Amino acid sequence: MPTKDEARLLEIPLSLPVLEIVRVGTSGGDHKPIEVTEYIVASDRVGTVHVLHRDESAQDPWPEESTDSDDTQTDR
Repeated sequence: MPTKDEARLLEIPLSLPVLEIVRVGTSGGDHKPIEVTEYIVASDRVGTVHVLHRDESAQDPWPEESTDSDDTQTDR
């Protein structure tokens, strides 16, 4: 949830959730942090995209569901 200052600056109610993004930039030479950037975004003004990559070690095709008696549902 936003702080009072964040809500005022974003012109949003205190009841509207926010997304906080913290980005750490690192040196190309030694990979040590050289900058930190923090973003606070009102949740009604942002969307997120999550791209998932399947590792080559994953089985292809996906294994079939087990037909073992332990895995089947029974009526109660």
